[in-house]
This record gives sequence, C-alpha cells and structure tokens, in this order.
Amino acid sequence: MAEEVAPSLLLLDGQQRLTSLFQALFQDSPVETTDARGNPVRRWYYVDIKNAIGSPADRDEAIVSVPEDKVQRSNFARSVVHDLTTAEGECAAGLFPLSIVFDTAKVNAWRRAYEKMDDGHFDRWSRFEEQVLEPVRSFQVPMIKLAASTSMDAVCAVFERVNTGGVPLNVFELLTATYAGDRAYRERTGDYYQLPQVWRAIKEDLAGRHPVFGRLEAGIDDGLSSSDFLQAVALVRTWSRKQDGLGTGVSCKRRDLLELPWRTSSRSRRGLPRRSPGPAPSSRGSASCAPPSCPTAPSWYPSPRSGPSSGRPPTGSARKT
Repeated sequence: MAEEVAPSLLLLDGQQRLTSLFQALFQDSPVETTDARGNPVRRWYYVDIKNAIGSPADRDEAIVSVPEDKVQRSNFARSVVHDLTTAEGECAAGLFPLSIVFDTAKVNAWRRAYEKMDDGHFDRWSRFEEQVLEPVRSFQVPMIKLAASTSMDAVCAVFERVNTGGVPLNVFELLTATYAGDRAYRERTGDYYQLPQVWRAIKEDLAGRHPVFGRLEAGIDDGLSSSDFLQAVALVRTWSRKQDGLGTGVSCKRRDLLELPWRTSSRSRRGLPRRSPGPAPSSRGSASCAPPSCPTAPSWYPSPRSGPSSGRPPTGSARKT
C-alpha cells in the first residue's frame, strides 16, 4: 500500500467544478453525472470541430455528450447517428474526444487519422487547434491561495466576498471541510470525518424525541437547522469556558462557531448539559445507531445520560463512540 501523503493544499470551494473538469479532460473513462431528472448516468464529452470554429452562435452546440457505449442514436434510440467506438468513427463524425486533450501522443495520432480522411481537414484542424485546443491547454484556472495560518474567520470572509455571484459557503460547510482534515481521525478510522452524516444522526435523534425540532418526514432541513444547532452549542461552550475562567463572554457569533473544536478536553465539557433518557424514539424518526453504523459525534455533542440501573446508555439513544 502506498504511503499516505500529507496534502500541501486543501480545496475548500470549487470541488464540483474541478471534479467535472478532471473527469471530462483527464480521465479515460465516462464522466459520472446526472440527467435532467437527477438519475445517475455516465457520458463521454466531445467537441464538434465544425461548430467550434464556425460562427460564435454555434459555440453552444459544439460540446456534444454521448452515452457510455459511445453510440449516438436518434428516433427513440432505434437509429444510429454516429458510432464513436473507434478513432475512425470519431474522425468521420468530426467529433474530437475531450478526454485526450492533454495527451499529446493521442492528439497527434487522432489528428493524422482526421487529416487523412479529407484534404479539407488540414485547414480545419489548424483552425481548431489554434482557436480551441491551445486556449484549453494554456488556460490558467483562477484561484485564491491562503496560508495555512489563515484563521477560519478570515477564510469565511474571503469566500463571502468571492461568492457574491453564487452560493456562499456557510459556517457549517467550513466546519465540514475543517473536520474532514482531522488527520488523527483519518488515521484511526481510515476515512474522512463526515460532519453532514453526523448532523443527520443528531437531528434525527432530537426530532425523534421532540417533534418541535422538525418533522423528519419533511426532510433534514425542516425545523431546527444545522446553523441553529451550532449556535446553541457555541452558546453553551462559551458559557462553560466563562465558568472555567477561560473566556470573558457568552456568544454565538460566526467566530465562535468556527472555533468549535472537533476534540475538546473533559474540563471544557464540564458545563455541557446532558440529555435526559426520555422514551425511546418511535419508528418515524429513530436516531438510534450503534457503532460502526452511527457516525462519531464531535466531542462537544453531549453523550446520553446513563439509565438509573443499567449504568449504560438507554436503548434508543444516540451513543457517543
């Protein structure tokens, strides 16, 4: 097994875009995506050379998506339009495979096959290489690189400024990235810490016991939100630290939320309230999940109070592992 390499850079935003680009431009296998109905599909992506170097109005039609078997069909899949299973078929259709754009040897072999088919392809290929291939190969993806010493509060502020045209990262998403980078947890479990899964288990536990926190059948976002919960935890944590002489105020500002640690000492947890056992949740929203199926909750999430006689968490409680 290859030795694990500590990452020198952590990607906090743009993962979906970079993953899509990597799959389409570097990976020698179909791109895993979804159709208009949200169903998972696997597709190959091509550039229609004629449309790519033609009128700007045709540029939107230049990118062509084909099924996993590389056969383009029409008439409700009864007629074959293009068979792209071979380079000859791709050249005949004038469809250049994006998956080889950075492989010089494969591009040159494809070009030779394309030019051999028609004398007019020499000029067309020259224009295609100049107008499409070279800009793609030389394009520099813009990025903002922050030092490892940058505080999470500053990171959040940067993303708020650069994401004005899209959906900005919220505190929960930043904590998700931070906790996923916990090396000790990864070394112990062999996997990244999944805060969204943990939050779902916590929400199901709370809503299963107290419906006021949300209706589980309406989805995870109904009622108590992840931000609401983190604010409540931050209030309890800052109050506890103040009682211990480690802090001066009680608050739930963004910085307090971003400073919620994955691991806390037993001293800092002393003031955290414990949940009463209560009745076991009903089947409509049971959050009971014994290890290893239940994600490990952060240490700032209080473990359930032991039953009066058993000395262990009551049946139906979410356990801290």
